[in-house]
Amino acid sequence: MYIIQLILILIVAGGLIAYVGDKIGMKVGRKRLSLFGLRPKYTSIIITVVTGILIALSSLGVLIAGSENIRQALFDMQALLTKLDNLNQTVEAKNQRLTTLSAKIKVVKGRKLELKRQVKNLSLQQQALTKQVNNLAHNLSLFGKKYFYSLTGDIIYPKGTVVTSDSIRGNLSQEELNYKLQQLILQAKKLATKKGLTKVTTYSQQELVKAINILNKRDNKMIVRLLAAKNTFKNEKLKLNFDLYSDYKVYQTGDIILTHEVTFTKLADLEIQLKQLKAKLNQKVIQAGMLPNKQGKVVDLTLKQLYQLVDQLRQTNKSRLVKVVAKEDIWRDDSLAQNIKFKVES
Repeated sequence: MYIIQLILILIVAGGLIAYVGDKIGMKVGRKRLSLFGLRPKYTSIIITVVTGILIALSSLGVLIAGSENIRQALFDMQALLTKLDNLNQTVEAKNQRLTTLSAKIKVVKGRKLELKRQVKNLSLQQQALTKQVNNLAHNLSLFGKKYFYSLTGDIIYPKGTVVTSDSIRGNLSQEELNYKLQQLILQAKKLATKKGLTKVTTYSQQELVKAINILNKRDNKMIVRLLAAKNTFKNEKLKLNFDLYSDYKVYQTGDIILTHEVTFTKLADLEIQLKQLKAKLNQKVIQAGMLPNKQGKVVDLTLKQLYQLVDQLRQTNKSRLVKVVAKEDIWRDDSLAQNIKFKVES
């Protein structure tokens, strides 16, 4: 609204000055007046020029009087230019700072994403470590229980103990071999139950199939032993492993397995000599092909056999030969104690 008023004032003022100048020019022309001794023609031109100058000056005066910005533009232009230059420099500096801050913000955002990934990875690692700690605690608890059981004698089957065994003829059909092995497994389960194991006895189906394939390809007899796969405590499952050996006759009826000289002086010395006899007999039969137990032994004499032998040796202080004789044919997996007898000779 203010601009419109200013324009209207300029139009009115310009028109008024032009009108006055025109009237003066017409009057000078009619009367042929002379200004400064000039010809009327030039006097009219001067009046026209002065009129135009007055119009310009009045317009400028009105603008100066009516607008502070125009006054500053006319009389303080250099200061405005300097101020504008300073403002441009300030804007450029702000823009540079904004660019720097934007770059820093980008770096911070990238770092934030990286930290989030690290936090996620650390969280996953924490979960994995927590799981490992829980597993270790569980295993340690089980180990503690088993160690306690081992101290208190609660191991029913030590690892490698022969639970049961049988001699099976090879070259049978897979169905027949599977039946025989299942019967052997059933026997192992019954023996485990008698010893106080109430949980199900397990075995590897893959090992069973492997044993069947081995037996199917053999023409001779094979000894199949079912062993305890690990130390088995009360309230645990008995896991079985299959152990196969070729079976053959080691001794025939009447064979002299061992001859050993024994001298009776006193019972303490006799006990030592009998231990030596057992050790020598054990070594001899293993070399001949008998299958040892987990402790590496075959010989496990009964008390009756030992008492009878001691009674015969106590009858004289002389050195006597003790012969270990096979009562009947002895195969690799037979019980040696039940199949031998002792002969004492002078």
